[in-house]
Amino acid sequence: MIVEGRGVKKENKKNFFYLIPLFLFLILIYFFYESLQRDSNNLIQQNSSVFTGKAFPKIEYQDEEVDGTIYSGFGNIDFQKNEISLVNIWASWCTPCRAEHEYLMELSDLSIPIYGINYRDKYENANSFLKELGNPYSGIGFDLDGVSAVTLGIFGVPETIIVGRDGNIVKKYLGPITRIQAEEIKSMWMGI
Repeated sequence: MIVEGRGVKKENKKNFFYLIPLFLFLILIYFFYESLQRDSNNLIQQNSSVFTGKAFPKIEYQDEEVDGTIYSGFGNIDFQKNEISLVNIWASWCTPCRAEHEYLMELSDLSIPIYGINYRDKYENANSFLKELGNPYSGIGFDLDGVSAVTLGIFGVPETIIVGRDGNIVKKYLGPITRIQAEEIKSMWMGI
């Protein structure tokens, strides 16, 4: 017969008290995670909807030659040629830009006009990026100093803005284009 002594009960209580801080820590982590998720989703929805319906700021980019490759510039007048146009802000140093690039190529293959603004990048790096992954852009502007991004209210790269024929912003995507967003853009293009 085993007799429990006072030491065993004290040991169990002691172990229990060590678990309380761990349990409280896990609860705290959960609440931080939930609040971050809720706040970031609201922030994205609020910031992207602020621009909807507003005129796309006036921009004009000239043609640029980089290592023998000529990149056509673009301006607001180009948006009048199609029901919708995409303006994609990207950089060669941006990992999410690389991830979204396959979707931009797919949209470009459907003849959806995509205009790129290369943000705070070096000409040579942008050129190498496009040579490696392909060029989905109908026109490119090089925003070397970031002034255009400020004018456009850009939070970071990548961002994509859908502009209607009337020059107004239809929608703004913060972050990389995903399969879901690419399908949504295709539906807009096809008028579905």
